[in-house]
Amino acid sequence: MPKFEMIPIETKGKSSLRQWWVMITRSRKIRLTENYILFVGFLNLSLMAPKGFVTNLASVPRWLWWLIPPDGIFMVASIFHDFFYQYRCLLTSGELAVFFGESKSFGDKMFKKINCQINGMDSLDGLATKILNLFGWKAWRRCRKGNDQKYADYPRLKTK
Repeated sequence: MPKFEMIPIETKGKSSLRQWWVMITRSRKIRLTENYILFVGFLNLSLMAPKGFVTNLASVPRWLWWLIPPDGIFMVASIFHDFFYQYRCLLTSGELAVFFGESKSFGDKMFKKINCQINGMDSLDGLATKILNLFGWKAWRRCRKGNDQKYADYPRLKTK
């Protein structure tokens, strides 16, 4: 399992009403405290999520957390999916950027296949992927703005 630290949700210094709003509408983020490497069978590659990477894991609406907690069954696939959305590539364990410039569809299929590899719950993974296909566009578009961030965050990023 990945090792991480929780990033506090910013509520200090806000009015009581704003604190409640932030608590209800913001999702918790985590920061990886060491590189996380996972062999992904369908890609025949060991992928790496680097130390320091920040993610909100599965972007499940708060009112559904009782059913699908963000740090639950989709956690590992969400880390790699979020990295792909943010940087539009994946990293191998040797820090080589792969699948550079692939589409949102590729990232969503990867999410499903990693989940199937880890938890074997094809029907639940399929449902989560369908929801991602429908509602992931907002995050995908947001991540496309300022896409040069990857070079600032990972200056040693290598491509083939």
